[in-house]
Amino acid sequence: MAEIWLATEVHLNSNEYQTDEYKTKTILDFAKPTLSQIERQCTITTFHFFFEPFFLFRVEITDTAMRDKVKQIVEGNLKSIQNMIAKTVYNENYTGEQDDFGTEGWLYVKKLFESASRVSILKHETFAGIKSTSDCQIQKQFNDAKLIHCFLNAQGLSFFEEAAFHNKCNFERLVRAFGFS
Repeated sequence: MAEIWLATEVHLNSNEYQTDEYKTKTILDFAKPTLSQIERQCTITTFHFFFEPFFLFRVEITDTAMRDKVKQIVEGNLKSIQNMIAKTVYNENYTGEQDDFGTEGWLYVKKLFESASRVSILKHETFAGIKSTSDCQIQKQFNDAKLIHCFLNAQGLSFFEEAAFHNKCNFERLVRAFGFS
């Protein structure tokens, strides 16, 4: 059965997407309230967001009849960041990435993407003082390094293999950042 998604690309007026202020505003003023409203009013399977060259917000819904309601909620909440937006593009043709991750793999990856997005919301709420440190212990275990370590450790990587993984990723990102790929 084909997945049903609404993917929203929020393109900005400039390179604002690179600033921490933009990221916080996008997450706390748009993504969080949009997600809360969608979860109250609609039945969804999952969601996630990414900071690409644009802000990508995807929601997997249970049927096509729900897509218009989700789009209406997204459009209503975009008003909170309207002054930063150059254009918004909706994609109703995205059907997931099962072909890229495999049937079972895609089920887990969707959960990982959603968890990463929820972790991001919680961290931004904590940094902004909306949530207390009892909700999110950033200075202790609830931090990127610990979470990534746990992910790699669960795969059986040793400390040396984990370090090699980070070095390889660092090199690949630098090559991409300087346009060599």
